[in-house]
Amino acid sequence: MEEVKKTDSEPDAENETIEPTDTAHFSADIKRLIDQAEDARLNCMKQYESRSHMAFSLGLLCVILGSCAFGWFFFYKFQFLPGLLFLALGIVPYFLLSQFKMKPLQEYELQHKNVFMPKLAKALGGLKYRPKSGIKAKMMGPAKILPAFDQYIAEDCFAGTYKEIKMILSEARLSHSKRKDGYVFDGIFVLLELPADRFKGHTIITADHQATKQWKGKRWKDLQQITINNQKLASTFEVFSDAPQEGESLASDEILEHFAELSVEFDKAPLSVSFYRGKYIFIMIPYEVDMFETSNLYLPVTTSVQAQRCKKEIEQILSIIDLLSLYKPKDSPDKAT
Repeated sequence: MEEVKKTDSEPDAENETIEPTDTAHFSADIKRLIDQAEDARLNCMKQYESRSHMAFSLGLLCVILGSCAFGWFFFYKFQFLPGLLFLALGIVPYFLLSQFKMKPLQEYELQHKNVFMPKLAKALGGLKYRPKSGIKAKMMGPAKILPAFDQYIAEDCFAGTYKEIKMILSEARLSHSKRKDGYVFDGIFVLLELPADRFKGHTIITADHQATKQWKGKRWKDLQQITINNQKLASTFEVFSDAPQEGESLASDEILEHFAELSVEFDKAPLSVSFYRGKYIFIMIPYEVDMFETSNLYLPVTTSVQAQRCKKEIEQILSIIDLLSLYKPKDSPDKAT
């Protein structure tokens, strides 16, 4: 049904223990990383400008020589094919030199993905980073909140383990052949995997009211809508569960307020959360901003604000784990703390 476009497999989070850092240490780490990234940017920019001048001069010279040779054969020798051959030979080096001058840009992008981003992930508490990886599609399908899609692209994946609970976060895009005007989803996927079953049934919390209209009575036909007593939260979220008592526990005011705060971090995105198979929590956050792409070569690196925001967002997600004692059935041993 779906095609997954990524070069890496799902990262192993077991051996990457997350230890949230305080703001002061994180700011110092980020300043050091940005200084290194800025040095790399300036070096690549100098190489790019030098190669650009060289490529333009040599390319122009080759084109002029090729044009002169074409004119000589065509107007004086009346031989069209040899002239055309020399004209082509004059143009080909111009395109080859264009590739030559782009090399520093490619190296800048590779350094960002292969050097800067892994160091940023480590600064974020010891996370593991992979540029082309994400959550396996088969793990997300049972969550019942994915839109219909036939292609899945994942990138910029962070993974680690916090209090025995695995976390994988990545940018993700879903597309469908019938949708010609863009992606059916563009944003963030988060998967939390608990070490053992902690909740019953299947519960969905969503602020995406369009999804509710689409799936209520269809994909969610086995789920019962849970009443939210808090009027403010009820206007934002809807809750569905096939275990009503468990659903009410999962959709407590504290949890819903926490998801509302997480939504604010992503510009009030209509996020959806699914609790399923006893130990999985899958979060979908629509967010079209590309958070981790390379900055413009001619602009100073300004990743500090993005990094601080990323830290806050990951802490918001990790704090869900700190609330898991609210989800734990009373007759289950507490292994989450």
